[in-house]
Amino acid sequence: MYDSTLLNWSEDYRLGHARIDAQHQQLFKLLREMEQSIEQCRGNETARKGLLALVDYSRYHFDAEEGHMRRLGYPGLAAHQQEHKGIINEIEHLLDEGKPVLTVELVYFVRRWLADHIINSDMKIRDYQKTLANDDN
Repeated sequence: MYDSTLLNWSEDYRLGHARIDAQHQQLFKLLREMEQSIEQCRGNETARKGLLALVDYSRYHFDAEEGHMRRLGYPGLAAHQQEHKGIINEIEHLLDEGKPVLTVELVYFVRRWLADHIINSDMKIRDYQKTLANDDN
């Protein structure tokens, strides 16, 4: 059974960079819209468009986030880029399997990725930013 508890933005996800934080909030919004497509049974084509919008925006966001990491001199950039690539590849793989677009498996993957990636990977960027700020003092 599908758990319809929507994943919402939380201050716990705040990186401390206005542009990246706004993009993270947009990713949550796109995910909510995709989940609402399931709940409201809007049809597979609507769901597919929502998922493709999420993938496209994720690519845009990843590019911006990686640029931010480069400017910081973030030492974990290469590993973080690999995570981003893996996320996109996994979603594309699930889309290409010919399954209905909005399977529970796909929604859980995207939901888990968004929260886990921000908390476990992006927060390392926040911590690194803080060390740079402390070094300046």
